[in-house]
Amino acid sequence: RSEAKALQHSQEHNSKAVVSLLDVVEADVIFTCLPTSKEVDDVLRKLEQELRPGTVIVDCTSGQPEYSRQIAERLDKQGVGFVDAPVSGGPRGAEAGTLTVMAGGCRDTLEEARCAIEAFSRKIVHAGEKPGSG
Repeated sequence: RSEAKALQHSQEHNSKAVVSLLDVVEADVIFTCLPTSKEVDDVLRKLEQELRPGTVIVDCTSGQPEYSRQIAERLDKQGVGFVDAPVSGGPRGAEAGTLTVMAGGCRDTLEEARCAIEAFSRKIVHAGEKPGSG
């Protein structure tokens, strides 16, 4: 949310803080969690040309299934995986790492991101093979 918060988080959790949106393309797994699917689409369009094949996008937004399917189709053409993964458990669950994730997308793509998702969740439910079913 801010450079200061990103730096604090990186120190507390031994992660890498990024200041520019384009810096996230270095990651193998990229998470989004935004107010609506429209914002997710806007952000991913800004990153799209820089994403590497094999990258996995995990969208934790409680968004619109049709948007998720459209985004996944577009990214698939570049060899980028997409899993929609809305969460349940609220802020306390997030802080405690006990969220439940309802994931929609290819099981193999979900497995590529599983370790990163398990960092904040206790339970991952694979809700279907198609993005938008999470």
